[in-house]
Amino acid sequence: MRFEGTLTQWQVERGFGAVTPLQGGQALFVHISAFPANSPQPMPNELISFEVVSGSNGQKQAVRVMRPKSTPTFAETPQERQRARRPALKSRRPILAYVACAALVLSLSAGALIGLDYAKADGRHVAKLLGTKAGSATKLAAGASWLR
Repeated sequence: MRFEGTLTQWQVERGFGAVTPLQGGQALFVHISAFPANSPQPMPNELISFEVVSGSNGQKQAVRVMRPKSTPTFAETPQERQRARRPALKSRRPILAYVACAALVLSLSAGALIGLDYAKADGRHVAKLLGTKAGSATKLAAGASWLR
């Protein structure tokens, strides 16, 4: 059966404390291992829900502790509090991808413009690349100037 209670004592250094049930009764022992593994450090006066079992020494203790979702949890250390207030850093990968794409497009367009000017200036170079006569390369260079 599940009960609700308040964490009345907590010893951070030793990792245990006491919880008092809301329905009344004696304070129960609670160990840090009864809390979920990834949860923040327990704090005094925190509302928790728990189950009761008899420990190895015969005394009742709280186990399988859960924190209600409506109860806010606060960071324990000043560094964790500051980290919680700081907004998350955005990834810089998309910016780098845009810059790399823009550089690629600029270099390709600059190369194409230089190639067109080179072909327009002298048809012999185009003819040499294509393995044809200079006259036909001049016609090709004229066609390249039409593309501009």
